[in-house]
Amino acid sequence: MIYNHLGGDTVCRQVTINDTLASIASEAQYDPIGDPGNRATSVAGYSPGPGQWTIQFYLTATMAQVYIASIGLSETNTVGTGNLHNHLVIGYDHTSVNSDLAIDATITIVNI
Repeated sequence: MIYNHLGGDTVCRQVTINDTLASIASEAQYDPIGDPGNRATSVAGYSPGPGQWTIQFYLTATMAQVYIASIGLSETNTVGTGNLHNHLVIGYDHTSVNSDLAIDATITIVNI
């Protein structure tokens, strides 16, 4: 199915097995001055039960002035590199908000 949208609109597609972090367009550096070339990393996490992991991200008000299209797991913090282990579409616009931001995402792993 094809959907029309205006140029510059945020759109997404289903993740494929061939995706890498280089597949994500315009991946944001979380602090281009203090830590150039790196993405925000999870500061903590915990398991609420078997087969589950809650990944936690924290951004200061200055770092969080972005549109967050997606979050995910990788084995590297360098922008545009690494394997994409999972990918969650979040679609949250924090560009006009001047406050810290904490994101918790729970991942459930199921054998099918």
